[in-house]
Amino acid sequence: MPRCDQNGAGQAGTCPRPDHQLPRDPVPDRPVPDRPVLDRPVLDGSVPDHDEFPSQGPDATDPDADLRLELDQLRRAMRSRGTIDLARGILMAAFGLSQDDAWKVLVATSQHTNTKLRSLAEQVVDSTGGTPLPESVRKRLSAAVAETNAAADAQPQPQA
Repeated sequence: MPRCDQNGAGQAGTCPRPDHQLPRDPVPDRPVPDRPVLDRPVLDGSVPDHDEFPSQGPDATDPDADLRLELDQLRRAMRSRGTIDLARGILMAAFGLSQDDAWKVLVATSQHTNTKLRSLAEQVVDSTGGTPLPESVRKRLSAAVAETNAAADAQPQPQA
């Protein structure tokens, strides 16, 4: 990405937006960051509520739009992580799967049923309380468990 400066001298391209100008680097061989450095830390260890910083999608006029979108996605992932881990534990207990195999089953089922992983995890957790899984999800989940068990059985076991 070409570096922006005030006059664009010697640059492959210039940026007409004044908010996107980076100062000329006094040390010519030092790498220049692609993104402006933030004045303050973005995360302080807490996970703020999603509504505090709503995502409005990428915006060509906002140079930090991609950072905001990524931050929004990370916050959503942190909120759904507990449910996903609980669903993995349920699959591990119900089918005798390892942590990795339970993750593979969730991902495969999510992909084959076109269901968001966090929604699938919520359905699995809710099923322990008596709410039945949708028929297509139940069938795909069973198939994914069978495929995972078959793949595990096909691998040679290490000698003790």
